[in-house]
Amino acid sequence: RVAIQGPSALAALPDGAVWLGVDEALWRFDAQGRRTARLPVASLGLPGPPANLVVYPDGRLVATVRGVPGLFFLDPATALRTSVLVP
Repeated sequence: RVAIQGPSALAALPDGAVWLGVDEALWRFDAQGRRTARLPVASLGLPGPPANLVVYPDGRLVATVRGVPGLFFLDPATALRTSVLVP
């Protein structure tokens, strides 16, 4: 068996940039659709690939990871984890 591959999560930022979860990485595209980053999720402080990505009202990204409790807050420019909220 093979793990699910391909796009899994998407978040659009106010400036038109987009973060896309693809397999074990987050890809960043600028407003013109050019990929500007491909970052392994392990290097960002995430325990696995994001199942969901949303933009929080203050501009940060929020990610969830399947099977892992908590919300992972990420910097919208770098996708680095800045904090975790565990229920």
